[in-house]
Amino acid sequence: MIAATLETIFWLALGLLAIQRLGFWARSPAAPRSPKSKFSNPGNRPSFTPVR
Repeated sequence: MIAATLETIFWLALGLLAIQRLGFWARSPAAPRSPKSKFSNPGNRPSFTPVR
């Protein structure tokens, strides 16, 4: 029971770290493309169109 709880907490913490790391990578200037365009129009991503 305790082991299962600890394992769940471990995986949740790992997932949060991964999400934070991905968010940081997406905000960094070295990212190849902005994640906003991916969410607003997933099928069509023109490179120079500004995305609201």
